Amino acid sequence: MIRSLVHVVIPRFFESLVLILCLCGFTWKETTQVYSQLIRANNLYKPPSLYRVEDLYGNRFNAASDLANYRIIITNELIKKLNKEEIAYTLAHELGHFYLTHKVSTFANEYEADRLSIIYTKKAGYDGCKGIKWLHKSKGDDGHPSFKLRFKQACPPSF
Repeated sequence: MIRSLVHVVIPRFFESLVLILCLCGFTWKETTQVYSQLIRANNLYKPPSLYRVEDLYGNRFNAASDLANYRIIITNELIKKLNKEEIAYTLAHELGHFYLTHKVSTFANEYEADRLSIIYTKKAGYDGCKGIKWLHKSKGDDGHPSFKLRFKQACPPSF
């Protein structure tokens, strides 16, 4: 199920339950098509709903897995900034957090979700190793491992 929430107010407790990826010109329709392809190609059981929202925290691009409410949330700004491979990687990464039932963001959880996202994207016909490269634009000071470490873990040379 895919829905749109615009100008939503997220309660404070939500922040502790969400695994946030901080961060072209994709559309919502194209984003939902990529999401549907990821779900179909990987035979994912009871996938979470996909929602889009306006920027959650001001001047940041976000995608998040909300395990408690069974949904993945992505901001309009992130959709506008990424290309198809990057959107596919981002959605697959959040699906990874969801299906791995990660409740907190740790380096180990990020690496695990990254590795699973590469598998998900490959099965759906996308190149996750190209998609993950957008992370080099992020500062890496948001509680996530650096891009260099994440890329090395997710896309080893033998891959």
